Amino acid sequence: MRLICGAALLNLRVAAAHRGWEPRTTLLPDPEDPELLAAVVLVAGDMSRSDLAVLHPALHRRHNCRHPFTGEQVPREILDGLCGAAVAEGVRLVFPDAWHVQTLLGLLGDAGTLEAASDETLAEVARWTSGAGQGEGVPASAFGPRSRDGRAAVRDFMGLRSPARSAAAFERAPCLGLLGTREEPSPRLVPRRPGAGEGAAAGHAGRAGRLPRFAGAGMAGTAVGPA
Repeated sequence: MRLICGAALLNLRVAAAHRGWEPRTTLLPDPEDPELLAAVVLVAGDMSRSDLAVLHPALHRRHNCRHPFTGEQVPREILDGLCGAAVAEGVRLVFPDAWHVQTLLGLLGDAGTLEAASDETLAEVARWTSGAGQGEGVPASAFGPRSRDGRAAVRDFMGLRSPARSAAAFERAPCLGLLGTREEPSPRLVPRRPGAGEGAAAGHAGRAGRLPRFAGAGMAGTAVGPA
């Protein structure tokens, strides 16, 4: 969930910089309110040529993809560039080896099985996938096909609710990226730069909590979850 909110926060910072504003961000500004993940104050200034502003064209292209990838190898220079972008935001991005990837796929499958057995989780997912027509949650167009063999590095929002949905074979050895902070446990909000989903697929499974809140200077930030 914090990964998603970090992406939303970065979108806000990039959009503000594109308009010439300097976004001054405080992470976890209120120790008494752990659900308030960030406060953003927009200060007048010339940010139109900043490193943040140049990312603006990517905002309209970035989105989750729950369809199979081609399985072709991602060039090393692209992976290195993504790692460098992560370091610039104070986090670490690593790409596990083939053995580790298979272990992660197994863990993701186990997490999906546990979610499917939890009425509470299924009810929460249903809430986030049934109101998309009103502008909230995940739209049906983003669900993608179900995995033919049950092994995929993406979260299946429909599950057993749509048995007639088409199935597809996902890549057997996906390129997975693991993103995190240096603190353990991490109190930080993870900023995800645009383009992170263009070279590598990030798998995430687990129970989604309540939607955290953002505070802004005269505006409210919105995050969509779970993802």
